[in-house]
Amino acid sequence: MLIKTATAPTLGGKTAILAEFDRASRAEEFQRALQKVLRCRDNLVPDLLDRLSSADIPTAKKAAIALGYLRSPQALLPLVKSACDQRRQIHWQATAAIAQIGTPDAVAYLIQLLKYPASVQLQASAAKALGKCGVMAITPLINCLRCADDLVKFHAAHSLGQIGSPLAVPDLINLLKHHSKHIRSEAVWALGQIRSPLAIAPLAERLNDSDLGVQSQAAQALKNIGTASLPALTAMLQSRSSHTRSIAVRTLAQMGYEEVIPEIAHVLFHDPFPYVRSDAAQALGELGGRQAVYYLSYALKDGDRAVRSAAIRALKRIGSPDAQDILRQIDPDWASQETTILQKRARLTVNDHDYTIIQ
Repeated sequence: MLIKTATAPTLGGKTAILAEFDRASRAEEFQRALQKVLRCRDNLVPDLLDRLSSADIPTAKKAAIALGYLRSPQALLPLVKSACDQRRQIHWQATAAIAQIGTPDAVAYLIQLLKYPASVQLQASAAKALGKCGVMAITPLINCLRCADDLVKFHAAHSLGQIGSPLAVPDLINLLKHHSKHIRSEAVWALGQIRSPLAIAPLAERLNDSDLGVQSQAAQALKNIGTASLPALTAMLQSRSSHTRSIAVRTLAQMGYEEVIPEIAHVLFHDPFPYVRSDAAQALGELGGRQAVYYLSYALKDGDRAVRSAAIRALKRIGSPDAQDILRQIDPDWASQETTILQKRARLTVNDHDYTIIQ
């Protein structure tokens, strides 16, 4: 005979919560403990401030994070002091907590920390934290783009992208020619978040960047800007770099504007590289429409098998009556094969549904 035993109730007092907070060493454990700290009705700020000054660095970091979530102005000065303590290296957690407190005094302290001469790491952590602080942080962060260390510039660019102020656009454009690919990439990302038409031409130039990651980021930024970037992207279809042409084709397809179909078709018929022509066929399949079907029908005569296969896949993706007629012309059994595949999928769907019900 089985005997059911009752589970002991979870202790929820202040002492138990702090004990669980101190024991937490894994991310999921800390997340559970932090939730209990935030829900506790007792004032835990004094206890967390004691832990913030602890010689045990993991404990101090956890305390800083918790104080940020509690947003107590009482914690502001201790957090600033902890951020400036070079021996303990908790500046990333402390500055993030200051930003979460979010009062005008908190933002002012972070702006001061941007100029802290003894530590580039502290300046960078302050620049990162200011991304959550809005308008007050814009001018100090722009100044960082002009004269700060590269690590600080990296985080300042990201923060300006988070804030989304057009005031930062000229200085971010200047960073697009920086020697570091990481800073160029971050500046491109920020411009994509701000979405200013002024950045279109400089971003289009980054499609020819020496780093493939920067090229991809520039394509995404132009996509974010939208319709205004179409002329710049279509111009990149004439680039000397095959990789740039490929990125431009795929980005235009993702944007979904059918008016670029003729330009993509030109790439499909005339680009010397089969992989670029294949990308063009795939792009036409994503855009769809009768015009795309017309161009894809001619791509079935391409001399490269990969391009022909891409055109067939594109026509299958479109699936319109016109596309199906063309597919039947090249393979009379295509319709019956497609019906068989759909029937198999239907049976699998029914079986999966029945199995779910049984469970």
